[in-house]
Amino acid sequence: MNIDEKIKLTEYNPAWARYFLDEREVLLNALAAYLPNIEHIGSTSICNMPAKPIIDIMIGLQEYPPSRPIIAAMENIVYNCYGECGVPGRMYFTKRTPTQDYNAHITLMDGGVWRNNILFRDHLTNDTEMAASYAAIKRKLVNSGADTLRKYSAGKSEFISAAIKSASHKEE
Repeated sequence: MNIDEKIKLTEYNPAWARYFLDEREVLLNALAAYLPNIEHIGSTSICNMPAKPIIDIMIGLQEYPPSRPIIAAMENIVYNCYGECGVPGRMYFTKRTPTQDYNAHITLMDGGVWRNNILFRDHLTNDTEMAASYAAIKRKLVNSGADTLRKYSAGKSEFISAAIKSASHKEE
């Protein structure tokens, strides 16, 4: 798989929550010895948010980077490992199947990557105006030709950083 895969944006699908829960069970079984904390993140975790129809899953562990046995456990359940892929503190995995696609992000439990992803998800879940702005940016990016993962991600990065900063200030 090309890490800079083509992307498409689809309207929110309530089934995404069920897909996450089903895959969470698969991950919990595979990684049980490592006591993972597993969260649904990304746009598929935010009600009514358009998204790439790929379920993003964050796996928090007590130590980072993940050991070779953890990576092997992920590979045994058909995840491909791509290393950090430009995000220090996050090991990136993908699983592509005929019925549903997944991205898994292994990170340090309660580390910066973990906290920022949870902050972003929760902030957009609770702030409908911010969520609407994010949805508009996502649609504009795709409609203007940002149809690969890297272009799409780069186009959203400034908004995401600002939203995390805003959410951090609200927590203080």
